[in-house]
Amino acid sequence: MTAFAATLAVLVLAAGCASPPEDLERLYARTLGELSGARLSDHSRTHQRSLDRVRSLAESGALEKPEDLFHAAAILSTSLDQADLELALELARRASARGEPRASVVEADLTDQLLIRAGAPQRYGTQVAWSPVLEEWILYPVDPATTDDERRAMGLPGLAELRERAQGLASER
Repeated sequence: MTAFAATLAVLVLAAGCASPPEDLERLYARTLGELSGARLSDHSRTHQRSLDRVRSLAESGALEKPEDLFHAAAILSTSLDQADLELALELARRASARGEPRASVVEADLTDQLLIRAGAPQRYGTQVAWSPVLEEWILYPVDPATTDDERRAMGLPGLAELRERAQGLASER
């Protein structure tokens, strides 16, 4: 599963000139639309402009509301750039700390993405990959020290259910 498709799954789980909230909501909706249409794989100019706009808003300090922080984190989570993912994680944590309920799922997804990039096992179990040898979707290795209670605190199901969901993706392949 591509990082984009995994991000779409996480966002579904969680369920410019305009002012930042209006701008971010529009960019967020467009990014979700691009993800569902699998158009981000070519990193379109439109997607790049969305990433640039979110970076600009973050750098200017314009992101204060929890929903703005969430939208910005979700958009940046679709980037392939390490710095964007790290910024997205910071924004998701801030949104979560300010009471945005959807942000914890994005935070878990980004934590796992960054751990995998560093060659470590993921913590929460949000990242899957297609195994051509097994001919099924599998979870990337998961840190056994993370409990299902910790996953639930992040808005995720337990590890057994995450494994079942990964295997269920085979029918969608």
